[in-house]
Amino acid sequence: MHTQGQKVPTEKGTYQLSPGNRIVGFYQKGIKDEEANNVTTLISWEARTQGHITTHTTKGEWQGVKGSMVASVQTGHWYYNADYFAHAGGKVASEDLDLLTQTGDSQQGDRQFFRNKRWHTNGTFSLYKSDLFMGNHEFKSGFDYMAECCGIGGKVRRAGDYVQLFRTGVPFQLRTWNSPISPVSKGRYFAMYVADNWGLSRRLTMNIGARYARNPGFVPAQCREAGVFAPASCIDRIDFKAWNSIAPRVSAAYDVSGRGRTVLKGGWGRYDHQRKMDRVADANPYSIVTSIYTWHDLNGDKVYQPGEVNIDPNGGDFVSSSGGTTGVPDPNEPQPKEDQYFASFEHELMANFSVRVTGVYANFFNVQRRVRLLRPADVYNIPITRPDPGPDGRVGTADDPGVSLTYYDYPAQYAGTRYELNMLTTPAGEENETFKTIEVAATKRLSNRWHFLASYSATKKHIPVAENAFVDPNSVINTVDNTWEWIGRISGAYILPYQVTVSANMENRSGDKGARTVLLSGGTRIPTMVVNATAIGTLNLPAIRSLDLRAEKAFRLNKGQRLTARVNMYNSINANTITSWTSRSGTAFKRASAILPARIVELSASYAF
Repeated sequence: MHTQGQKVPTEKGTYQLSPGNRIVGFYQKGIKDEEANNVTTLISWEARTQGHITTHTTKGEWQGVKGSMVASVQTGHWYYNADYFAHAGGKVASEDLDLLTQTGDSQQGDRQFFRNKRWHTNGTFSLYKSDLFMGNHEFKSGFDYMAECCGIGGKVRRAGDYVQLFRTGVPFQLRTWNSPISPVSKGRYFAMYVADNWGLSRRLTMNIGARYARNPGFVPAQCREAGVFAPASCIDRIDFKAWNSIAPRVSAAYDVSGRGRTVLKGGWGRYDHQRKMDRVADANPYSIVTSIYTWHDLNGDKVYQPGEVNIDPNGGDFVSSSGGTTGVPDPNEPQPKEDQYFASFEHELMANFSVRVTGVYANFFNVQRRVRLLRPADVYNIPITRPDPGPDGRVGTADDPGVSLTYYDYPAQYAGTRYELNMLTTPAGEENETFKTIEVAATKRLSNRWHFLASYSATKKHIPVAENAFVDPNSVINTVDNTWEWIGRISGAYILPYQVTVSANMENRSGDKGARTVLLSGGTRIPTMVVNATAIGTLNLPAIRSLDLRAEKAFRLNKGQRLTARVNMYNSINANTITSWTSRSGTAFKRASAILPARIVELSASYAF
């Protein structure tokens, strides 16, 4: 049973200083408590997690209008605070890598907490000028400033900062964390833009603009306390390269017939990606570090005791680590970018009814991956080949496909954390990601008390390798994604007598594309590895169909006051489509771990004065 409770008090105030000036204040606090959000048929009830999450959102805004000039400035602050707790009373967390089961304390509970803050200020200005330089112009400009902090921390667990890992009930490895930590990583973003919506004639309109942005990130100087698996230490400030970019954009709309019934649109835009805070946290040694060691259960009791693992990160039991000190900034880090091209054709077939066809091509380049600086890709040259056991996870049964799978280990001289140093960058010759989308839509505008919208879109993806994946032979084992995804929507509304409105929204979308995975074993430095046994797109979740309904009634009160009552029914057909399942070969293969939320009925009301 997954329980959840939420409270979201909201306050908003508006004051009209003068006919052309207004100020707005807004505050919202969210409080969310949930329990057992991680429990599945494989994760036991005792391993459930309880979360307490609070958010604060504050905003102040000024809006001004004078003649053909419109301006606004707003500033706000957002704070996210989440703590997670375990329920097993200090029982050691355990996980079976073959059976995929988890028992004992939740691996997230009693360990993780999130502290994220964001300060954001932006301003806009627009000015309309007619009969100026070959047409009419609507000039727009603005700025953005954003400051972000902090990161994901880790507490000292009552049951110890580790997880016992088994293989079909046999002690195998120990997974440890570097708690206690409270890392601080920061990012800054400043941008300015200008644009001109230029009406050259009654039939041709162009939009031309550009955006300048500066985006640095850094890890400030800080210290940490000692933990069971990590010593006390301090670090100096770590700076990432500050991205400076100019992104131009241009588009146009042309009235083909001159009667406003047929419009051809097209354009191109450059989009420079903003630096993500979790990428900055990669270089923070006080981020969560997960380490894997070989476990020698010396007394055979299947319970870890000190002395059964050599926890020296450069010793013989060390297998691997991720997070924290494994990342350093690239001093020449290229900024990920996207070029997007679009074209559309829209035609009014009859009064208030039109059809539209749109094509979009997106090209992502400078896609980032992780390069190991001290353990290059070419040293992963020890093949570990094993037969594919098929969906049941057992070799020698009827479902075996009769093929072998190979992953690659590396020599002993590259073992230990002294070789666990990586950098997020764009390797030379990295292939771009591309997305090609076609959409067909039909729209019936509101007339005769009803409106209607139907659309269908399909996207062909080409993702050569997962973003941020390591550059080594293991990261390209059946990882190319050349699949299609699609979505169809139909929505409409009808206004009944007595100010009653009914509406419906039906959606049908493709399920997530995936592949069957297999846990291979046999390496020395990499004892086990999960790989895709088949190409992406050979194991797909079912399509998701849902129907949402709404009815509302408006009541007009005295002196312009209005009361509106609503009832919403989400997933009215109560579909229970699988949205997540186990892709690993074995006894749990294709076992559902999540389904579409059940039918929800929501009652609400609003009062305007």
